[in-house]
Amino acid sequence: MLLWEYQSATASDVFKTAYYLVMYNYTHNTAWQVMYGYSERKRANSNSERKRANSNGDEETEYQKKICKLEEQTDKEEDG
Repeated sequence: MLLWEYQSATASDVFKTAYYLVMYNYTHNTAWQVMYGYSERKRANSNSERKRANSNGDEETEYQKKICKLEEQTDKEEDG
């Protein structure tokens, strides 16, 4: 069945299939790059906000409190 379909394919069918595959690849990769770039920008923004908060001497953020708790737990486990 498949062999018969391949044998009856015309040149336009081949070009349509190639065009479809190329366009699908292009749009998929572009969407992936946009999503990845967005996450990188978001991470960079949150890092710069943390640095800004540290440099201004503001109160500890929730993130810093969690890290301090984790460090204390690991210290207790190493000592204990």
